[in-house]
Amino acid sequence: MRLRDWFRDDVQPARGGDAPSPAELDHLRQVSRELLSAGEDAINRALSGDSKAFLAAIRQEGGQ
Repeated sequence: MRLRDWFRDDVQPARGGDAPSPAELDHLRQVSRELLSAGEDAINRALSGDSKAFLAAIRQEGGQ
C-alpha cells in the first residue's frame, strides 16, 4: 500500500454520535493492520542486522 492510498477520498469520517457499522469496523481494522505492517516493513528495511546488534548493545539501563 502506498502513502497516497491512506488519503483516499472514498473513506468518509464517521459523523458525530453514530456507531460505525460492522462493515466499517472491519474496514478500519484492515486498514490499521496494513498501516502497522507497512511501518514494520519500513523499520526492517531501515535497520540492518548490524544496526539491530548495535542498538541492543548500547541500550541504557537505569538512567545512565
